Amino acid sequence: MNKLLTTITLLCFSVALFAETRVCSFDGREGLFIFERTDSGFQQTQSGNGGVDEFSIYEETEGYLVLGRFLPRADISEESFFFEAITINKVTGTVNRGSYNERTANYEISTISKGTCVEV
Repeated sequence: MNKLLTTITLLCFSVALFAETRVCSFDGREGLFIFERTDSGFQQTQSGNGGVDEFSIYEETEGYLVLGRFLPRADISEESFFFEAITINKVTGTVNRGSYNERTANYEISTISKGTCVEV
C-alpha cells in the first residue's frame, strides 16, 4: 500500500492540474489509471502508456461518479460496438470497471475489474 501511495504522489507532480484528478488501480491490471476532468468529461491515461481515452460523464452525485465510452467497431462489422463503464465511489474510494462487446449476435460481457481510486 505504501508503494502505491508513493507512486500516486510522484505521479501527481507530472499530471496537469485540472479541477479534479483521480488516480485508480485495478486488481489484476498493471499500472495506474489517471482520470482528469475536462470540459466534456474525463480523459484517462495509463502510467507507462501514451494513449488517452475520452470518457463521458453519465451520472454524478456527491457520492458516485459514473463514466462511460462508446466505440463503434467497424473493423469487425458495421453493427459491432464496444462500451466501457467505470463507477467510482467518491466516499469509499472503490472503483469498478466493466465492458460490453457486441459482435453481430455474439454478445460478450467482460469480467468486471475492481480496485481503488483516490482524488489528488
